[in-house]
Amino acid sequence: MKIQEVIYTSASELLEDTTGHLGIVAKSRGIPQDVEIELRAHRAYSLLPDISVDAVDAHPPRFIFSTYGHGSAFFGVTRIVFAGADHTGRTTPLAHHLLVSRVELNGTRPAEFITATKESYVGRWNGQARWIEPARVISILPQGGTSPACLEELIGGGTTLLATLSRIAETLVLYPIAQRPVVVCVPRTASTRILELMAVIVDMLPSSIQLETHGVSHVISPTDQPRGFALALTYADTPFMRHCTERQDERRPVVADLTRVSTLPKAVEGTYGTLVANALKSGGMRAVHDLAIAWDDMGLDTTLIELFPAVVKLREGLAGEFLCTPGSANRLASLLGELSAGVKLQQPVSDLCLAAVQRLGNSSTPSRWETLAFIGVDRRWPQNAREWCLDFICYDRSALKQLVLLGHSSSSDSNVTDAQLGALIAARPQLISIAIESARSTLDKADIEVLSRILELAKLRFEEGCKLLPHIASLPWESDGSLLSASCHMVQRSIKSADHILRLCATPDSAPYKPLVDQVCLPLLIKSLKQVQEQTAWHELSQCYLTLGLQQNRVREHLQWLLSNCRERISDATVNKWLKDDQGAPRYGRELRDIVEQLQLLPAPPVGGSERRLPTPHVPQVSTLILKEYHHKGTSESTNPGPMLLPAIVGTLTLLIGIGLTVYLWQNGFRTKDILPIWFVLLPPMLLWRIAEFMLPRMIHQPKWFWVGRDIRWGITVVMMLVYCSLVEDIYQILFAT
Repeated sequence: MKIQEVIYTSASELLEDTTGHLGIVAKSRGIPQDVEIELRAHRAYSLLPDISVDAVDAHPPRFIFSTYGHGSAFFGVTRIVFAGADHTGRTTPLAHHLLVSRVELNGTRPAEFITATKESYVGRWNGQARWIEPARVISILPQGGTSPACLEELIGGGTTLLATLSRIAETLVLYPIAQRPVVVCVPRTASTRILELMAVIVDMLPSSIQLETHGVSHVISPTDQPRGFALALTYADTPFMRHCTERQDERRPVVADLTRVSTLPKAVEGTYGTLVANALKSGGMRAVHDLAIAWDDMGLDTTLIELFPAVVKLREGLAGEFLCTPGSANRLASLLGELSAGVKLQQPVSDLCLAAVQRLGNSSTPSRWETLAFIGVDRRWPQNAREWCLDFICYDRSALKQLVLLGHSSSSDSNVTDAQLGALIAARPQLISIAIESARSTLDKADIEVLSRILELAKLRFEEGCKLLPHIASLPWESDGSLLSASCHMVQRSIKSADHILRLCATPDSAPYKPLVDQVCLPLLIKSLKQVQEQTAWHELSQCYLTLGLQQNRVREHLQWLLSNCRERISDATVNKWLKDDQGAPRYGRELRDIVEQLQLLPAPPVGGSERRLPTPHVPQVSTLILKEYHHKGTSESTNPGPMLLPAIVGTLTLLIGIGLTVYLWQNGFRTKDILPIWFVLLPPMLLWRIAEFMLPRMIHQPKWFWVGRDIRWGITVVMMLVYCSLVEDIYQILFAT
């Protein structure tokens, strides 16, 4: 890994002209100016007061790691040591900055870079000012599962170590929100291992947080800690340590005093800290690295820390053999429901789930197919994973067959329910076409059973169902009861209106459709004829019902059913529509017309005469009365009474006149024997009225009486009028004779 360097100290010869003897004595070319400006703040060194100035090597080094430049384009580690007195007699620092670009650092954890710089620093400067060319290359050796040995030496292992590390990790992860830094108090004897200690602490964090975490060691006074640094290492009895322990504000540091083990935490705390402690306990630093990788792969940040345990469980569940049953898929779906609150997690979670189901699809075991089917219809799973599962089931016929048959078998322990299979078919309607094609190509009983089950569960729009009917009818569904029943159920579920019934009945008059007509069309027509309120729609349905009757040689039976169950809906216009179309052309030739005439819906043609024309408007008026009287005997209700109205009026007036006249005569002193002759005159018209009302319709129902009955009714009407006129003179003589 190529690095860029800057060395700052006191020398008689500097690389750049500056006032004084402190300045840059060596550096790499191409370092941006804003980076050099930021590095100037990280060159100071504070002396410990109890160490002599002459004991140069006794002063511990100071380490700083941070990001530099616009957009944090560089990550750098700085070591500052006490260089003793210069040629002028002043104490001077020696600051050696090692920088690596973010591009060069790609894929490498910052903690690994910190560790790799351990042997790359200059301890003394005695040379001339120069440019560092070519750029040095340092090797990165991954730490792998190395345990934090330096900490174990200081505080021991066990619960105290886990609790301390977990608390430090939790605080550093939450620093962007809480702004509480971590202050680690180390003994001076550990100064030679400061860089290693800082690398171990940082390595517990995800790489994305490592880059944003700034650390500094050898902090003596409060002014030694740069602003925004989350990690600071100090010593006991320093002004900085006293300042930290005395603070009581919300942003007071979290202090881990390694010199006093009794003050360290004993219990694991925090969301991220608990996960770190469990990882250290189970797999050491390698397990912690896996935990940090999971954080970075999912694109988490500090605001989503509460979702991280669910992320870890999800990754574990999607890995290896964990995702192998619908039950495990259901448990993972619950975790996905929790993670749905994190908008930033949607894409990484989707990619993770997609990769998992693709691995699952490579297996050919039925239990895996059930799991894929479960995922495909469970909306808690990401859409791309569901789509992949549905596509896999659609285009892998063996998977589809086994999935459907296992779910249908009573002896199977399959977890795929009818509701889930129905949702699967609704999500991928092409499953029906695939099943039909498979059944047609093989004519295998198992394939036909699969198709039957799919049709039973399918919920299609009417147009889609009609498109499938010709393909289904090409299969031997008359010999297979399950396929016929499933087809009928599918069609029935798709029918939503009377118009759908009419369109379905318009299927070709061919043998494959006959079972469909018998089991679906006729029951639906009969039900609709009883329920439809709109008259025009009823006319169309009745016409369709008669059409099916003609096709099946049962038109007489259908027509009689209409007369028995829908009498009040039959009008003259209905009869005309049955016999001729909108252009006046006869329907179905003579067959329907002959049956209508036999049932006395129309007058029969004259004997020996030629074909009569279709009925004129007044003929259906007569037939309407006959139809109503034929099925509801004893009722006088009629929407168009015709010639029977006049006899009724005459009879009623006769009765009223008789009653009024009788009352008047009694009031004027007439005796009963004088009134009786009047009633003898009035009774015959009333008797004739009753005969005309009740007897004639029954006589006229018979064909041979049809024409005679019409003349008799008009004759009775004329007789009643003459009798009534003859009474006028008699009544006048009785009332007004002097």
